[in-house]
Amino acid sequence: MTTRIIRRTVGLALALGALTLPSRAWAHGAEHDDVTLHLGDDYGSCYFDLHSDLTPVQFRKFAAEGGQLSQFRTLSSAEVLGPWVFDVAVAMTHSFIDDGDGAWNNTMSHPEEDHYLGAEVSIPLLMVRMGVTDSVDLEVSGTYDFRANYGFLGVGAKIALLQQKLGAPVSVAIRPSVSTLIGPAEVSLASLSTELLVSRSYYHLAAFVGVGARGTIAFDSSADTNVGNQGALRPVVLAGLEYDLEFLSLGAQVDYSTVLTLAARVGVRF
Repeated sequence: MTTRIIRRTVGLALALGALTLPSRAWAHGAEHDDVTLHLGDDYGSCYFDLHSDLTPVQFRKFAAEGGQLSQFRTLSSAEVLGPWVFDVAVAMTHSFIDDGDGAWNNTMSHPEEDHYLGAEVSIPLLMVRMGVTDSVDLEVSGTYDFRANYGFLGVGAKIALLQQKLGAPVSVAIRPSVSTLIGPAEVSLASLSTELLVSRSYYHLAAFVGVGARGTIAFDSSADTNVGNQGALRPVVLAGLEYDLEFLSLGAQVDYSTVLTLAARVGVRF
């Protein structure tokens, strides 16, 4: 009983910690001498705001790269938790983009002329996973930048096909997920992803790889643009490590689709 109370307390602390992570989820980096930023004072940080310079090609690229930034990543092996087991974690993703490209410069406004979005976009997340049956987990993740006008929400499931703990040589799972951009009035973004995961555990450490596909649609709702709704379909490859010891759960992942993304999480299980 005492151990369960401790685990739940740590899980609650992680959840509260995620809420107190810096609200400036997007990192701000090096300047571009040849790029003029669109300025706006509606928010204290960079925020989504479509501009008349935006082209359909740029908006399609935004759909592809924005879909990867918002994708709900697994950050865990192909093993499922088991009925009524919970995993609560805080995570951080780092994606590498060309913030001087029109796909980003023409879809955002900035509070100052030197307040660049940055080439490395860092997004903090709160992730919760629950074991529903012996072969199915349900997942949810979310974040919001309270200094700007946007956040991301994701839901997913992990469906086990093979489980090493039941005697199979490896664990295999299918993981469908949906993620969306929330908040902005002028643009919406929705992604559907499906991944095939394979993992092998060695004591407390598991290595996993995966392949999949992600489809994304970006919706133009701005009176200042006429680029139409744009979509992108991209393959996804990923690899990572997961470490579990008692109630502690750690995960790290690298994936590539349109751009490179690095991600890590720290969580508890109870």
